[in-house]
Parts: sequence; C-alpha cells; structure tokens
Amino acid sequence: SLAGIMAIFSAVITFLVEASTSKREVEKPEKPQLARADTLFNEDWKDEVGSKEDIESLGRFVAELLSKRHYQWVSKRSD
Repeated sequence: SLAGIMAIFSAVITFLVEASTSKREVEKPEKPQLARADTLFNEDWKDEVGSKEDIESLGRFVAELLSKRHYQWVSKRSD
C-alpha cells in the first residue's frame, strides 16, 4: 500500500539524516580550558561604599527597571 511505502521511505531518510549528523558531531574541536585564579575573598575582599546620591540613584534605577518589567514590587513587597 502507499502508506507502507511512505513509512519505509520516511524511515530511510531519517536514518540517512541521523547518520550524516552523527559524523559531524565527532569532528568538533575541543574547547580550550580556562585557567583558575585565586578568589578575592577573606582578607583581599574590599567592599565598595557609595555616597547617598549613588544609593538613591541606584534605587531609582532599580525601581524603574522593576516597573518597566511589570514586576509587582510595591503591592507584593511582603512576598
């Protein structure tokens, strides 16, 4: 029947596509590994402290960002 022939034809095409993509995956070059550095925690850690104007500016920026992204940051503050 036509449906059986189409099913076999589809299976052959699927097999050929999968076989060709598996060959491409084998040929991928390896990524170079990144070197690890020591962290700056403990004695080397320095906290950054801003002025009152810096803090207020950041607060305005975050409030605008939350509003633009439609967060309910005022009405759902306790959540």
